[in-house]
Amino acid sequence: MDETRFESTFSKNTKFLPESSSSNSPKTPKRPYFIFSIFLYVVIFSNFDTGVIPAALKPINKDLFLSQVEMAAIGSLPFFGISFASLMVSSIMRFFGTKKTLFIALLMNVVCSMWFAFSYDLINMYISRFFMGFTQAFWVVYGPVWTNHFSPRNQHTTWLGILQGFSPIGIILGYVLTAILVNNWTNGFSWRMGVLIQALGELPILFMFFWLTNRDVDINEGFNSERLTNTNEKSRNVAVKTFKALFRNFIYILAVCTNCVAFFVVFGLQFWGTLYIIDILNEDTRTAMVTYTIITITAPFFGVFLGGFISDKCGGYKGKQVLTALKLCLGFSFIGSFFGLWLGFVFTLHFWVPIVWLQIFFGACLIPPGSGVVVNSVEKEFQTSASGMAQLVYNIMGYFLSPLFSAFIMERFNDRLEGMIWGYFLILLY
Repeated sequence: MDETRFESTFSKNTKFLPESSSSNSPKTPKRPYFIFSIFLYVVIFSNFDTGVIPAALKPINKDLFLSQVEMAAIGSLPFFGISFASLMVSSIMRFFGTKKTLFIALLMNVVCSMWFAFSYDLINMYISRFFMGFTQAFWVVYGPVWTNHFSPRNQHTTWLGILQGFSPIGIILGYVLTAILVNNWTNGFSWRMGVLIQALGELPILFMFFWLTNRDVDINEGFNSERLTNTNEKSRNVAVKTFKALFRNFIYILAVCTNCVAFFVVFGLQFWGTLYIIDILNEDTRTAMVTYTIITITAPFFGVFLGGFISDKCGGYKGKQVLTALKLCLGFSFIGSFFGLWLGFVFTLHFWVPIVWLQIFFGACLIPPGSGVVVNSVEKEFQTSASGMAQLVYNIMGYFLSPLFSAFIMERFNDRLEGMIWGYFLILLY
């Protein structure tokens, strides 16, 4: 099918959302850059524990004698918590208010992080990890929605890319700090300090929230009140129909599925990366941790930044520019998949490092335009619900499934190293 015919067919089956007119747009907050910096700060510390766990797998296993599936569950459960909460985010924010909901969610995340840090049995670890994810969900879901509305014109994708790019910064900070603690502090409490630092790091935002207004954080503040009231009443009555409409949205489904695959692969490579370098590539622990650090901080960060920059230069993702954004996603996906196929046949560090870096880099490039399409492919009143449903898919079929399914495959083999190779290869084939 030629491009003109494709665009014609695509347009007939897809409702393009025009950019907001001033009359129907929420009032821009007085301090958009300051508010955005708060979201970035929370992104860093809400991802801190995602880096702590891979760096602490060996000491955790030494304390509790866990199987690979049990270790993977500790890493995956927060994403299951995010998925579970994602379905409720829109309704809870509508009932309690955006500012109050975000404040309470962050406060409870501090409590749950401390709970996990002081847990010494597997059950308490599992429960606290689930609720760490549950409480993070409100910021994870709402961050892209706020950024989509209040980012400067012609920089929508760049801001979304920056928002996504701060996730690996949080992950690597948690990883590096925990690695330093584990390698230099023989006390069994060393890795738990990383989780406590996450909890303490989130406290300043709780104090900052006292100085914010609803207008600073609520995208619905300033909408026509009668329109908003009617919309809220309608959304309460037809919530199930809203989810059905999302699944019938061709653009939305494409973007969600594409991002989900990227998150599955990137998180799987990150989660098992250190052990893979040590056990399969036969490198020492220090080399593994330094290599992991360089890859996981540079590849995703530069990838999401470049992907957002290129998307904005090509017109962004709003209105009919969504076609351009989807083509960019296709191109980035194709290149990333090419490197992924080669990666499964490389068993020396000096070849493995550049290939895995390029795969993660191009996978990260597609996330900003893909995330923009997800948020902007539905009407404003339902964008929080759309973001919540997307997070449900990302976290169940991406983050949660990736380490667990690969660990399940690993344990099917009597030879642990052979199992590691096939589990890792499964991630690449996804």
